[in-house]
Amino acid sequence: MIARLLAGLAMVACCSCHTSGQLPAQRYALNDFRVSGALVSVPVVLHDTVRPALIMNHDLYGVFYDREKMSVSRYRRSVERHMDRGIPITVTDADVNSYGFFLCDPSLEPSLHARSAHQLISEYFGTDSILDGDLQDHQTAAVVSCLFHRGVIVYVDDESGAILIDKAAPSASR
Repeated sequence: MIARLLAGLAMVACCSCHTSGQLPAQRYALNDFRVSGALVSVPVVLHDTVRPALIMNHDLYGVFYDREKMSVSRYRRSVERHMDRGIPITVTDADVNSYGFFLCDPSLEPSLHARSAHQLISEYFGTDSILDGDLQDHQTAAVVSCLFHRGVIVYVDDESGAILIDKAAPSASR
């Protein structure tokens, strides 16, 4: 159990998609509190296994608020610290279901890391910047997670439910 946790921590901390320090796009995502806003990628511990997960920023704030009654500014600092240091957030199956976490398949990360953000966007998004896939699919979630850590922000449109690249977000890799 501890070996899996440490292996997962090493995977999250050493992942080539993950950047050291916050990109402007990641800060942008942590300031997006729209109901259907930016998807944020955070490491989570579920069943003693660390893996990346996606969650809308306002839902992630709900996790922190419900647990610790955090202010928005303290929440941002806490999530930035979790991301910078690769500190996973412990979640339960109930948390995954009630807050809307999308779990990523960590075994796919090595193949995703070999591709540039442009290649991932070309392969998984149509010419209209709409994701060809579903976030319930662990591979699709892993792609969006990898893009997040490369500075490409993706969000869920509140009217259509489409998963789109946020062209208003600052980007390091587009």
